[in-house]
Amino acid sequence: MKTLTLLIMMIVFDPVLSFATPPGDLLLTYDLEKGTITAQGPHPTQEPTEHYIRRFEISRNNEAPKTFYFPKQRSAPEFKETVAFDFKPGDFIYVKVSCSQGGSKELGLQIPEENTAMDLKALKDQDHQNMQVVP
Repeated sequence: MKTLTLLIMMIVFDPVLSFATPPGDLLLTYDLEKGTITAQGPHPTQEPTEHYIRRFEISRNNEAPKTFYFPKQRSAPEFKETVAFDFKPGDFIYVKVSCSQGGSKELGLQIPEENTAMDLKALKDQDHQNMQVVP
């Protein structure tokens, strides 16, 4: 009897749990001129208003994080959100994105000091595989 009850509970609740996935890889793009940070990555969902990247936390140089909330995911296969944030070359930026149904992804990066485009590309290749620089 206990086995039958357990089997029924697994059948009823498993479809709900199987769709709750944490964010996939996280890619950060920053634009110094506009003062924005964009976080994006794979987060497949069948219902972008119920299962989506809900929270975007960002902090600079170990300060208290600034938190942004979103009501839905704009695209079913991935998330992409851009937020205004005050930062400058040399700052360490820490980002955490969280799913509405559980799970999160975190990434930190150092904003390079003013360098040439060639230096930034070398820095990205060596130290920041998930960083993009907007000229």
